[in-house]
Amino acid sequence: MKVMTIFIIIMIIVAGLTTVSAVKINENKIETEYDANPYTPTNNFGKYAVVISGGVGGDPQHHTWANTGLHAKNVFQAKGYTVEFLDEPTENQVNDAISNIHASKVCLYLVDHGTSSSNPEKKGMVLNRNFEILTPNELRSLVNTISADTITIVIDICHAGMFIPALSGKDRVIITSSDSHGLSFTHSFNLFGETFFSKIFLDELEKGKSYGEAWEETDNKMDNPFYIYNLIFLEMPLIIANAKIDDNGDGIGSGTFFRDKLENLKDGDLAKDLYP
Repeated sequence: MKVMTIFIIIMIIVAGLTTVSAVKINENKIETEYDANPYTPTNNFGKYAVVISGGVGGDPQHHTWANTGLHAKNVFQAKGYTVEFLDEPTENQVNDAISNIHASKVCLYLVDHGTSSSNPEKKGMVLNRNFEILTPNELRSLVNTISADTITIVIDICHAGMFIPALSGKDRVIITSSDSHGLSFTHSFNLFGETFFSKIFLDELEKGKSYGEAWEETDNKMDNPFYIYNLIFLEMPLIIANAKIDDNGDGIGSGTFFRDKLENLKDGDLAKDLYP
């Protein structure tokens, strides 16, 4: 009995010493890491995406933006991204989601109504039922806080091309579903319930295409009046939606009303080899 008691006491002492030793080791490790890198952002990710589905509650097309946003969220999650998904957010929520992201690859995916106005403060993406507007200059200020090897921004709204001059820059790919004057169209009245541009674009990314390859395929289908989507789902007006791409930093998007090939455009060198 005494032997057993002594054995138990010895085991308790050993366990206690081991625990103290383990704590010391962990503390030393933490101190070493902190000394080596005193500032470690809480949002330091390998790949990070922010998907924003805006619109106005009660709008018959609101479900279209939400469905498209969820499709984008699922695509990027499947490719290993940490994804923040915002549906009908406030300006403050958008600011918090985008500001100071640190990652190797970042993608911002925006889908919603777009407004065109001579007033710069009313020109941009409609975020919510209070008609808060995310303007090109506001988005530029947020994007400029991001630290990443590459930043890809996909904007699927009417007049989306208006964002290109403000967002264009080194190691950035800007993709829009329309030019600054054109409209973007939805699948509101068909089986897919997503925007026309994003349905094709996201499907191509799912197949393993690069951003550039996906844009090229989407542009070719949008500008083909005989494409099966147009014929079956009565989207013939889509031939006036002029998708754009900019990745050379000059602030001028490439893309015509015809079926374009990246090899013939001044933009596309970065995007064709950039995969999500």
